[in-house]
Amino acid sequence: MTPTWADRGAQRERRAQVRRTGPLPDATREPVAATTHRDKRRPGTELASGPVAARVFINYRSGDTPGYAAVLYLELSHRFGSEAVFLDTQSIPAGGDFVQYLFGQLRGCRSMLAVIGPRWLTAADPAEQRPVDNPRDWIRRELVVAFGDGIPVIPVLTDGADMPSEADLPADIAELARCQYRRLRHSDIRADLDRIRADLMRLDSGLGATDQHADLP
Repeated sequence: MTPTWADRGAQRERRAQVRRTGPLPDATREPVAATTHRDKRRPGTELASGPVAARVFINYRSGDTPGYAAVLYLELSHRFGSEAVFLDTQSIPAGGDFVQYLFGQLRGCRSMLAVIGPRWLTAADPAEQRPVDNPRDWIRRELVVAFGDGIPVIPVLTDGADMPSEADLPADIAELARCQYRRLRHSDIRADLDRIRADLMRLDSGLGATDQHADLP
């Protein structure tokens, strides 16, 4: 029997219900839009909602040195294309579900750049505590997911910042202190950007295939 318009509407509603996700109660395991059944670290992995996951995720604290995060985004998206690099302010579409999109992209990426400036640890929130001590701190939550999923994290130190020690960090992101860092200095920014780009290409051999300016040094 040919389905009626009401039948078709009901089917669409059931399909939509299957795609919906619930609330996000746990900072360590953020529900995200489901990925395809392919390994998320293999080329071609897509989020269920459609967009291909970025290969590089930029983690930064807006109250610290956000300008360097923007510099990294502009440099890397110029070389590899904007779809290959995730920066929240540039990559999340207007009207999109911020949480679903952010953690979906994070879980599909191949590497993370954690931008750390002089105020990364000490910038106080409205409660006059270090944001990193709050389990709901976005930067901490993103790092927890990255370490839990085995995503390589490159700390990028800016403006003469020092690496935080394990004693400075909550236990769930203490691993950050053991990650080899790179520096991004305004006085030598070209060389520093080139080194970071080369590091990312070594971590992800498929990134070179997206290089839109492979003829450049």
